[in-house]
Amino acid sequence: MDIDGARAFYAANSAAERHSYDASGLAQVTDLFEAGTQAVQEQIWEVLSAFALRGNPVETRMAENFLANNPAPPGVYARFVAAVAAGQHPNREALERILGGW
Repeated sequence: MDIDGARAFYAANSAAERHSYDASGLAQVTDLFEAGTQAVQEQIWEVLSAFALRGNPVETRMAENFLANNPAPPGVYARFVAAVAAGQHPNREALERILGGW
C-alpha cells in the first residue's frame, strides 16, 4: 500500500476526525482492527506498515504505538528489516524501535 492510500484509509476509518492524527482516531482504527476479520486486520497492518516505512514523524509514531500492541505477521517485519539493512532509510530509527519491540 502506498502512503496516500494508507492516509486515505486512516482518514476514512478514524471516526471522521477533523485532525487525522488525533489519538482518538488511532483508537477507532484499533477498534476496527480488534472487531475485524482477518482481511481487515491485514489491511490495517498494511496501513501501519506504510506509515512506518514512508510516513512523517507523527505517522511513524502511530505505527510504533499500534504495532507494539498489535503484533503483525512476520512478513511485515521482514520489510522493516530489509529497509534497515539497506541503510540510510529516512525512518530508520523508528523502524529499529519497532523491530526492537518485536
